[in-house]
Amino acid sequence: TINQESYSNINFKSFYINSGFTRTNIINNLNKPEAYSSLDGLFLAKENEFIDNNIIVNHNSKHTFSKVLYKGILDDNSNAIFNGLVNVPKDSNQIDSDQKNHNILLSETAKINSNPKLKISCDDVKCAHGSTIGNLDKDALFYLRSRGIDLEKSKQILLKSFINEVIDDIKSSKYKKYINEQVESFFNE
Repeated sequence: TINQESYSNINFKSFYINSGFTRTNIINNLNKPEAYSSLDGLFLAKENEFIDNNIIVNHNSKHTFSKVLYKGILDDNSNAIFNGLVNVPKDSNQIDSDQKNHNILLSETAKINSNPKLKISCDDVKCAHGSTIGNLDKDALFYLRSRGIDLEKSKQILLKSFINEVIDDIKSSKYKKYINEQVESFFNE
């Protein structure tokens, strides 16, 4: 549970790469005006791995801001769940919230259950939520292949560009390098 006061700023990132069976519960309470939170996640799963992300953002005060972005890549028989809730109680006006979950399935047996939700009990808010589940773009794969790039390298290029939005703004070069090494290992196993 994260409790935020006025002018607090949270930039939280979670990464699940070859993590087996994982369940995450995050409750983010924006309790005072001008609190800002950014909750980002990346999950990469293969074989029979299972990842369950549950995120609740409570805008308990007016003038609060939140962003949730979770991206997943699932292969083999892996399964994942994304449950996201942005809660805006009565009198929490003038909030801005954006919640997204985007996923790529690399096999016909991989599964994701994505449930982004908004619960808004007042007016004068800006809230958005969305979810996508799909496969690699065949036209983009064809384009890369037509440039002489082999199939596996073409897939890696597209998948890395998909997840870079979560990785690119990591401030620590040491941590960013570590995450990129783990991603590379996942793709090359």
